[in-house]
Amino acid sequence: MKALIQNGKVIQTSETEFDVHPSYTWVDATSDTEVGGTYVDGVFGPRDTSTSAERLALQWAYIRSERNKRLSETDYLALSDQTLSSDMTTYRQALRDLTTQSDPYNITWPTKPS
Repeated sequence: MKALIQNGKVIQTSETEFDVHPSYTWVDATSDTEVGGTYVDGVFGPRDTSTSAERLALQWAYIRSERNKRLSETDYLALSDQTLSSDMTTYRQALRDLTTQSDPYNITWPTKPS
């Protein structure tokens, strides 16, 4: 059996090879090779069964985690006796507002004031 690979994904299996575009590659496969599975460094992996909603939720979780890290880096300023500068207040609010952006794969991160 043969598997047709493009960008690390199994896109088709076949008993015989046929001519394909150069961006595709034929490799030897076993009978349990799944279309949709991965092929990395000569090793087949399972299909990605997560839904786009699951991937979206994971991306938002990553964004929130990174946002929380950046907020924690400036927490000492907010918790001290000093009054926060307006730039720092704006920065921290912009971090908290990140999840109102529509595309978690194209986040516009605020710039930390100096």
